[in-house]
Amino acid sequence: MPEALTGYLTATPIRPDPERSFLGKAVHERRTIHVADLSTEEPYLSRVPLAVASAELGGVRTFLHVPLLKDDVVLGVLTAFRQEVRPFSDKQIALLENFAAQAVIAMENARLLTELREALGQQTATAEVLQVINASPGNLAPVFEMILEKAHSLCNVAVGSLSVYVDGVVHTAATRGFSDEYHELLRRPYPAIGAHLARKICGRHAL
Repeated sequence: MPEALTGYLTATPIRPDPERSFLGKAVHERRTIHVADLSTEEPYLSRVPLAVASAELGGVRTFLHVPLLKDDVVLGVLTAFRQEVRPFSDKQIALLENFAAQAVIAMENARLLTELREALGQQTATAEVLQVINASPGNLAPVFEMILEKAHSLCNVAVGSLSVYVDGVVHTAATRGFSDEYHELLRRPYPAIGAHLARKICGRHAL
């Protein structure tokens, strides 16, 4: 693809408007759009920005938009174009539609693999916490440390704490990522008077 068109597409958010672009038509109608000559079509003649950029920055003339469909949901669009007026054959269109279907399968497989890895990570973390519980009967400190460590690892965060609430007072049981000074400050019991913390404790839901 010409560098000028690549730069435009990278820098410009594209809203697929079915009334003003063939890309929007492909997305909203969920079907392949085949245009023989962009320079003779209404979006270009009406100076729709995407059509103008495609024709004048990329030299686009004949092109195809093939939607990537999963259960009637559009995941993306496969586009192929020529810088000359030379329509695609039915066989070529069928081939690109097959590639689009394969892309959807690949995306779904990647999603399922990610979910599987996340599930395995959660199971492993749970097993490790249980091991610490079994190895530390009556000692909650290492258990809280392990729970906080695994929560941060699975959620990809670096800073946080785990606190317990007893008789209106908050006791910080474990911290990660704080400075030594703030860590020591949190270690001191304090009343649950902060607005967010009070709502969390009283409402019993995450904030």
